[in-house]
Amino acid sequence: MKFLLSICGALLPLFLYGGIDSLPPRPELFASIDSFYNSKTKAEVSEFQAPEALAWMKYVPSVGVTYTLDGKPRPSASWSTNIIYNARKDKDLRLAKIKSIGQVNELAKYADLEKLRTLLRKYDFLIEDIQFARDLIELDKELFELTKKKFEAAEIDSSTWLRAKKDMKLKEYQLFTRDRELIELESEILIIAKWSISG
Repeated sequence: MKFLLSICGALLPLFLYGGIDSLPPRPELFASIDSFYNSKTKAEVSEFQAPEALAWMKYVPSVGVTYTLDGKPRPSASWSTNIIYNARKDKDLRLAKIKSIGQVNELAKYADLEKLRTLLRKYDFLIEDIQFARDLIELDKELFELTKKKFEAAEIDSSTWLRAKKDMKLKEYQLFTRDRELIELESEILIIAKWSISG
């Protein structure tokens, strides 16, 4: 029991005094997701927005050598309207890809924002549950001390005393697991908020 009490005692300041403030401010968590997806979109579309330094060469006629009927070489040049069509097609494909990247990332950002809202609601409820459990365990400790005094005064038998000890340990462990659940939930919130990446 001393071990569990020492663990719970070590975690107590974190949750009593940290509580919801142990997370970054909520507007910053939402802004972190926004910043992450803006950077991701910018990085992914940059490939398709890069200026083509030699794009003008697409429109230069092909120059070569042809031969006359009597076998003499002569210079030749050829040009096709397909060049304009293909250039326009390439441009349209790039614009479509840029738009697609933006839409995909916008949907992913929206999904993460909604998940963050859900996790924060769960976090708030868990904080309330833990505080309520702490209030109850304080009463349980008082009852446990009364039981201990009765055992020391030989007013109850050893089996009743052992059951009381077991119940108290179980309640302390349950509180400890809720505290641990809160820490894990905080980590999940920071991950979905991309805090380690954008923060």
